Amino acid sequence: MASSANYELVVDDFKHKGVQITMRKRNGKQLFYMIASFVGIFLPSCNYSLDEMQSLQFILLFGFVCIFIILFVNTVSSISSETLLIISSVGINVQRSTILGTSSIFYNLQEIQDVVIVEAVTMYNIVFQLVLLPKNESFTQKSITQKNNVNNKLHPLFQSFKPKLQDLQTIYQHIQEKLFLIHQDDR
Repeated sequence: MASSANYELVVDDFKHKGVQITMRKRNGKQLFYMIASFVGIFLPSCNYSLDEMQSLQFILLFGFVCIFIILFVNTVSSISSETLLIISSVGINVQRSTILGTSSIFYNLQEIQDVVIVEAVTMYNIVFQLVLLPKNESFTQKSITQKNNVNNKLHPLFQSFKPKLQDLQTIYQHIQEKLFLIHQDDR
């Protein structure tokens, strides 16, 4: 089990059968920000007279509602956990969980060419990403990514977590060990 500032990595090894890799966000600060914005907006309004407070309350209430909506949408839409279930002779199942529910997509072993770590250089840093490479073009049509996207052949894993390179290397080693060791001749 490895850890970072914003996620927790759990690896359950099932020996020759496969491995389950789960990455979870740690308890977020969204609730703290919601409470802080509530206190920061309504507590100062207690020092004003009744006439001043009515116009100030409307402005503060509008600001609070905007902040609350932004934080709520961010909390609901963000992925809270992502699980890779690698089954040695079958393939990879990717399960993403949010507050609203869970979505799952299965990548068959015959459709997977490889799983690699790619790096992207931005203006300020280098970002590493674990991606799944398909063997054929028909596989990309099932992709979750947009078809017009240039990178529609790459299927990113753990994209919302921005894991460290060391954690990506650990995941990569497990995937290569469990999934591709038996099928080296097919690649």
